[in-house]
Amino acid sequence: MTTTPNYGLTLTLHTDPPLDDDNVRDIGRRVTDNIDGARTVMTSHGQGADDGAHLASWTVLAGSTDARGVAAALAELHRVALDAVHALGVMRVAVEELSATSDAELTRKARVRERAQLVGVDEFCEMLARPGEAPLSRSRFYELVKATPGFPEPVRPGRWTRHQAEAAAAELRDRPGPGRPSRSGEVDTE
Repeated sequence: MTTTPNYGLTLTLHTDPPLDDDNVRDIGRRVTDNIDGARTVMTSHGQGADDGAHLASWTVLAGSTDARGVAAALAELHRVALDAVHALGVMRVAVEELSATSDAELTRKARVRERAQLVGVDEFCEMLARPGEAPLSRSRFYELVKATPGFPEPVRPGRWTRHQAEAAAAELRDRPGPGRPSRSGEVDTE
């Protein structure tokens, strides 16, 4: 039995204005509906690290037996995504990436992204600091972990997902605690 090799087809666009979660997911569904045998593997959006531009990205997994099939699927991904973005009224669009990657390479890249999305204790301490304050010390961090019901469990020893850390930091950052000023300016000594 011969299996068809899979390819990850990726399109990343700069958009102005930015797309929201629902728009990005909807465009992913439209793309997979238009490419035979494709399934959405990953969608994402946010700001680019280098220039702060708003990015939206779709990666779909598609099978093909030859280069023409891959090229046709890439062209369809590009066409469908751009049509959908323009239908939302987004006229300022630039292609950042349009690529085909073997499924083995796609898996490797996903693992790298996953590792990059983990936060260690030091970065978590920085996230918990109030604007203009120094990061929490490691000892204060571990006190907070013990004293806070529902504090997120690490996914690996000393590692949390960025999402977990950002959510916990947003909730805890402004909460008064030992040695921290309350909103009224009084120091909480308990």
